[in-house]
Amino acid sequence: MSKPPLILAIDDDENEVRPKIPDGYALEVVDPKSDREVFAQLMSKLVGEACLILLDQKFHDTPISISLDAQDGSSFVSHLRSWSRFNKQPLAPIIMFTNDVEVFANEVPAVGPALPVEGSFVNREHRLAPALDVEWILFKNDERATQRLANLAEAFQEIRDGVGNDGASLDEILQILNAPTDCVWSEQAGEELQNARPPVDQTEEGTSQSARGASQIMRWLCHKALPYPGVFLSDFYAAWALGISAEDFRKIADLAPSTDWLAELKRAKYTGPLESLMGRRWWRPGIDQLVWLLDEATAKSGTRLEGLGLAVPGFQFGELKPSSSHVVICDEDLLESEIGTIEEAIQVHPPGWPAEALEPWMLKAEVKADPVLTAMADPNDLV
Repeated sequence: MSKPPLILAIDDDENEVRPKIPDGYALEVVDPKSDREVFAQLMSKLVGEACLILLDQKFHDTPISISLDAQDGSSFVSHLRSWSRFNKQPLAPIIMFTNDVEVFANEVPAVGPALPVEGSFVNREHRLAPALDVEWILFKNDERATQRLANLAEAFQEIRDGVGNDGASLDEILQILNAPTDCVWSEQAGEELQNARPPVDQTEEGTSQSARGASQIMRWLCHKALPYPGVFLSDFYAAWALGISAEDFRKIADLAPSTDWLAELKRAKYTGPLESLMGRRWWRPGIDQLVWLLDEATAKSGTRLEGLGLAVPGFQFGELKPSSSHVVICDEDLLESEIGTIEEAIQVHPPGWPAEALEPWMLKAEVKADPVLTAMADPNDLV
């Protein structure tokens, strides 16, 4: 009988961690306050076996003087990375696992204005995790913590099994992401994936010396591919591309596939690793194909509303929001909030925003009223 996959936690309170571990996983907890020799022996034995490394942020009740020892979880990350490089031992994804949602309130995110978050890290995980050099951040008391740990662990194991020990090729990453192979847009999905700059590291000899291993694909998904509109689109961006409201899109996305168009919509849904980490995602080429089919239906029927009626019979669509005159609008935290008219919006260029992603839009009035946001806009657009 095979052993259950191991989750390794560096934490001084096992009782805070164990109730959150999903069924089917073994847990080993190493206390950062334990004897240095004991700590080193346990870590050397366990770290290579883990499918997730959970790292508590708080190591000491009071600040200690500056030293070569790790002050807290975020400083211990560099120790883990150094050990990994020296020993050429890939690490499992490192998840900052803390019960203090404001522990990183003074941290400057990797994406966005150079200002501390000044509050909770929840919904800012993808912007803060790169700054901390971890794959993800998770709140211990989140009611979804157990499910999210299961999703992260399952995703890493799936990716690791798909990549093996010889590096990742573009085709392997496409397979790992469970991209449909029999759609009209399947070839385009491969091209879009290449444009998204995934972490391909397989050499001509079919090998790789990456110390990050399969974790770098996890990192790419967590930090770039899933949070930002590129090869994958959120419900907001899919609705915008189709020219309908986000509310209507969410409703039709849950309908049974009673027409060919709705069946194509189901096939466009992303079903690969971490599919539920940041909400539902859609393959952009799949959505583009649905837009083309709607254009064809509109040309035959006469109006967009009639074309939609052929695609989704009996559904009562509300206001149409054509992509030519509307945009997805983000709030000051760079989170998608609504679909609004292009006249009321302005495109911004946040530092660190992935070059391969569609750049965000914000309300022009909000940008003009905030000098920090103003600095992210083209001066010509502000007049």
